[in-house]
Parts: sequence; structure tokens; C-alpha cells
Amino acid sequence: MTGSIILAAGSGTRFGKDKTKLKLFGKDLITHFAEKLSGIKEISYLVFVVKEKDVKLTLKKLNKLKINKNFFVIFGGVTRSESIMNSLNFIKINMPQTKNVLINNIVNPVFENKDIKKLYKEIFKKNTSGAILGYPITDSIGYLSHNGYSRIERSNLWSFQTPHLYNFKILYNCFTKFMKKPIEGYDAAEICIMMGEKISIVEGSRLNIKITYKEDLKYIKL
Repeated sequence: MTGSIILAAGSGTRFGKDKTKLKLFGKDLITHFAEKLSGIKEISYLVFVVKEKDVKLTLKKLNKLKINKNFFVIFGGVTRSESIMNSLNFIKINMPQTKNVLINNIVNPVFENKDIKKLYKEIFKKNTSGAILGYPITDSIGYLSHNGYSRIERSNLWSFQTPHLYNFKILYNCFTKFMKKPIEGYDAAEICIMMGEKISIVEGSRLNIKITYKEDLKYIKL
């Protein structure tokens, strides 16, 4: 059984507004994720992680949709790590038969279903604890400091995306250890690697754009 976590409790500071309220081709992002993920047969249920004040409104919205998956709405934490830990605790208690978990970021709404299938193939064929999407960086990369600019070799640099797919038990154990002394800014893959787990990278679509700034909407295609 696979559960899908949708992280939607962020502040949207750089974008300038709450991105869960953003309309994309006539649908808000919560609705978009619910409908898109409900069409993926490998996924058994959805867990939306939102701000505490948005739990009731999100439940009301989802109850109006005709989706063929069980869904849950919980509130997140102050940080991304806290939100993931909240969702993992919820799954452990309420859906203990879960084997894998797919982590989605609400700001990566245009992932391709075929890329999720790639993630499944990766974790099943290799001895790995999880798999994440990404693609090689092609832009020129540099480091800017008070001493000026220095070039960085990009041949081994990748840009990472969501969704991520993990073995649930391993991810839960990694986060439980990490949250004893959390470090701000680490994502799930980095936390697993820090705990000694192997994480694979699968090349995904470059069209899976992360919505960070309003300009990013110009490049979104559903």
C-alpha cells in the first residue's frame, strides 16, 4: 500500500500569497492534486497537510469532489520537516499497513504520471530506501561571495523535484531520529542520506516546474 502526502502548509512568502488558493487552469492546487493523484492506481490514499486554520475548509472542498481515493486532512508544523513528521505519525497510527509513501510538494503540480512509475521501478529493482526526481543542470553555475564570483563545475550537479517515493518504515525511522535535533532546511532525501540510507535519483521532466515566483506560472502547462 502506498500513501501520498501533499505538503501544502507553506507560507508562500516569495510568491506573495498563499499558493493553495492559486488558480491553475480554473482549479486551485488542492483540487488539482486530489484529482490527479486519484487517477494513479498505485496510490491507495491521500494525506493533505495544510495550515491548521485551513483544515475544515480543505475537508469541505475535498468532500465536494468525486475522487476514488480515501483522503485525510491534517495540519502541518512550522517547518517542512515538522509537517512531514506530523504526516508520518498520522500514517503510522491510522494506516499502519502502508509500505511506501509518495511525498508531493503543492508547488510542483505538473509532474508526469510516467515519472511516478519510474520511481516505483527504481525502488523495486534496486536496494534503495527511496527515489527522487531530478534533472542535470545545464545553466552556468557560480558561487558569489564577498571575494567575488567563482565558477562551479556543473557536470555532477542536478536540480531536484518532487514527488519523492520512500519506503515508509525507513523514512519514519530516519525522521524520528532527525527530529530529536532537527536542522532547518533539510528535505526528506537529505535526511535519509544523513542517516546512512541510499537514495536514488531518477531523471524527470524539465516541465515539472516548481512555482516559487509569479513569473513561473508563465511556463506551467497541464
